[in-house]
Amino acid sequence: MSSAGYQYTYQKSLQTQRERTPFSKKSTIYAVDTNTGSYQSGQINFDLSQFANVTNGFLNFSEASLQIPIVITATAPDAVAGPTCLDHWLGIRNGTFNFINNMTVEIDGKPCVQTNNFTNAWVSYKILSSMTHDELVNFGPTLCFTGPDESDTWVYNNWDTSTVGGNPNNSSKLVNGTGLCNNSIYRKTYRYPHKNTARNNGQSDDRANTGLYERMCLINDRPDNKISAAIPVGDRVSQNLGSIRDQSSYQNELKNYTAVTNAEAQGFVQQWFILATIPLKYLSDIWENIPLVRGLYVKMQIQCNVGSCVINVPNDKTATSPAMYMKPSECFFQYTNPICVAERATNGNVLTLSGNPESVSTEGAQPTTGEVVANIAGQKFLVSVGITQAPSTSVPTFSSHSGKGTKHEMSSARITIPVVEMKPTDIVPYLEATKEHRVEWYDFYQTQFSCLGGSNFNALISNGARDIVGLLIVPQISGASNGRVNNAAGADAGELANSGFNTLLSPFWTENVAPISISNLQVLVGNENIISPFLTYNYEAFLYHFNEFLRINGNKSSLCSGLISQKSWENVYRYYFINLNRKLDDDVTPKSITIMGKNNSTKDLACDFLVYVIQRKSMLINTSTGRVSAVL
Repeated sequence: MSSAGYQYTYQKSLQTQRERTPFSKKSTIYAVDTNTGSYQSGQINFDLSQFANVTNGFLNFSEASLQIPIVITATAPDAVAGPTCLDHWLGIRNGTFNFINNMTVEIDGKPCVQTNNFTNAWVSYKILSSMTHDELVNFGPTLCFTGPDESDTWVYNNWDTSTVGGNPNNSSKLVNGTGLCNNSIYRKTYRYPHKNTARNNGQSDDRANTGLYERMCLINDRPDNKISAAIPVGDRVSQNLGSIRDQSSYQNELKNYTAVTNAEAQGFVQQWFILATIPLKYLSDIWENIPLVRGLYVKMQIQCNVGSCVINVPNDKTATSPAMYMKPSECFFQYTNPICVAERATNGNVLTLSGNPESVSTEGAQPTTGEVVANIAGQKFLVSVGITQAPSTSVPTFSSHSGKGTKHEMSSARITIPVVEMKPTDIVPYLEATKEHRVEWYDFYQTQFSCLGGSNFNALISNGARDIVGLLIVPQISGASNGRVNNAAGADAGELANSGFNTLLSPFWTENVAPISISNLQVLVGNENIISPFLTYNYEAFLYHFNEFLRINGNKSSLCSGLISQKSWENVYRYYFINLNRKLDDDVTPKSITIMGKNNSTKDLACDFLVYVIQRKSMLINTSTGRVSAVL
């Protein structure tokens, strides 16, 4: 045993075995929103005055959580019979926080968190860079967050072919969708051209995006015995779950589940009922840092990513291509599309659950075993996202989703928060020590700029900003490139050739960042260049800048945090974070911020770059009354 080990054993032996707690009681209360059932715009409003009226305890905002009842609805066109189900086809982006676009917070009448679009992209980075692997295992499923998605299973589809392997029945290779795609959830038994090459980038035949598949499992629990018709007869083994838990059981416990409705002339309707439970500390660390307090009056406004889109899945035996796509004119999400759909199976491109790639001797042949993606060829689906129920939609050939299916069992959004009561011997010292307690947190404002691949950029981000502690650049592929197909065939070929959608609106891409390279990156704060002009911003530079920001022990011990590996960063997660927190404490002079560099992508690839300017804010709060004397 080392000397440190001896010291630990000695000190441990001196300690009393009975731990004392300052709390005498802990309970949980909640407040519902003030929308009175109206959510068509996607806005949720909270007036938490009832929390301020709690007098017999202290509010613990660090453990508070937001719960939003989400209903996803998929329908086939009117008078068109749908498939058996879409369980293995529809999923969501990585994390239920992608249902949120922005959030505004007022405390004691003073603005504390400002409204900024694409808050979900910032939250995604924050969780990926600060969550530990143990937290991912224990709390990731609560967020429907599965860690970094596979970084070597993506493709970029912008070109189509008339045949695959000379087989006219295989008119399209674009089974994933159009643009940037990472939605292959099964290992392939065969795909032409078949290559068993070792590579660290792009789609590999023997791998799959298991993260998307895991998220599907988190929302596709089914309280009936329905089995996909795509499963071969010999492999159809029912769990008979309905004999143990029926739909009312799932509703009573507010469990995520899916159900298919084919009744009352509604045609094919499948719905997913999701309770998006998001700890408030993930949305803003102001909640993590507020101490135990009573009398605190909070107002909050949340704008959700609600809307709809049409996914086209034409018959692969026709001249129509690509095999799956979304028309830009049929995407009705404004900022982020929280929906993701898996690639489809086409003749000769079979997707299976087999542990190893099966050998197929003939090009275009299909194996006889394995579970394939549902046979949905020759159809299209309107998929919508609503709060508590399906929203009203207006799309030709589709009936409005308003009134379709059923409502979520929880009829409003709510915030739950623990309340703790202190022992009399502890409450007085606590209140004396926190009469004017300083709370610090990070807020941000978001802007963006665009740049073509191969071109230089010089963007003025701010004319004069104070207390800036960090800068985050999140690349995207814009609609001028992403989603466009140069030689598509069929009725929608013209629109597909001339317009697209950015990666945040894509139902085929699972993350909030694109694998776009930036070279010669320079960040000027005032007249000071933060990044050495002689260094390339690579993964090593990424670690240098973000290791000490929102990380446990700066990742310099065995107890550390962060989920982005070098492979993940180089292949997909190209976050560019610049730490601006290393400065003198009295350096509070407003300074301009300029970003310069080169879009190191293929020439003329149209890219957008979201920029998050991270600011330190603080306030003085009285924990006994909840009064805020200043927001600095």
